[in-house]
Amino acid sequence: MGCLPYPRFQILHPRLPKRGNNWAPPLRWTLISFERGDVVLVDLGMQAKIRPCVIVSIPNADKQRNMSIVVPMTTEVRRGECEVSFPKPPWLKQPSVINLLGIAGIDNSKIQRRLAAFPFDGMKAIERGLVRLLNLEANSGLKTPKRGS
Repeated sequence: MGCLPYPRFQILHPRLPKRGNNWAPPLRWTLISFERGDVVLVDLGMQAKIRPCVIVSIPNADKQRNMSIVVPMTTEVRRGECEVSFPKPPWLKQPSVINLLGIAGIDNSKIQRRLAAFPFDGMKAIERGLVRLLNLEANSGLKTPKRGS
């Protein structure tokens, strides 16, 4: 993924040293660097848990917000049209799929760490799936639904 024309994302992330359960040390800030196509661990909130996600947005898409767009991985395989399957890499515990319907904009401070680069063929499959899901084809003639008829 090093030949992409986009710069890498870089964020400062607070890290706590591990020292017992009750001791609260001051925060340390660590630089996390990631780019489009990287798999990162993201805190998606209470219900969605911390899970691996693939970065699909370009770096600094909006200079006013420190956000990225991600698609999550899930072990709940349903073989649906909005899932992208891929071979299980060694850093995953179970076989997983990319859930395109889970696309989300997240604050970069929710990214905990980078795991690996997603395979190039897998990124192309994600791109094709998002183009189909969001009807983004250049000559698709985007049709909006009629209301009130």
